[in-house]
Amino acid sequence: MYPVEKLKTNLGAGYIAVAPTATDPQLGLQEWQLGLSIFAITKAIPKWNLGALVQVPFSVESDFYGVQMQPIAVRLLPNNWYVGWGDLIWTLDDRNGNYNLPINLRIGKVCKIGKQPLNVFLMPFYTPDELRKGPASEWGVKLSFTLLFPKIKIGPVLGNRS
Repeated sequence: MYPVEKLKTNLGAGYIAVAPTATDPQLGLQEWQLGLSIFAITKAIPKWNLGALVQVPFSVESDFYGVQMQPIAVRLLPNNWYVGWGDLIWTLDDRNGNYNLPINLRIGKVCKIGKQPLNVFLMPFYTPDELRKGPASEWGVKLSFTLLFPKIKIGPVLGNRS
């Protein structure tokens, strides 16, 4: 991660590795993939986090590649509430021309259970016909509970400077 303090922005680059775990061709490529990952996120606008994550995995078994992007737009609210774009990834598939660009809204809260921080959010999504080709849900709702561990240092191998 590379902080650009004057712009209140962080930039980063890394890698993506995808294991062939899909049980059906409509659920994934079923091939090993490796690729590049880049991101940028800024807090230049007070109470907002804005940015994007882009990944380009290439198959090591064929000539397939795809593009995946996650837009980031989160508005911080009082009492640890937030609202913003959800965490669904937009995908473009080189092999068959499929794409999926869901419209999603997330509302959540960071709270504690005892001393354990927890992120809870609800995210409805909709993907109109014009924004999807191939296997993708038109409507859906995601409910997420994520345990947060802010004091754990992972180390330089996984990208965290400690």
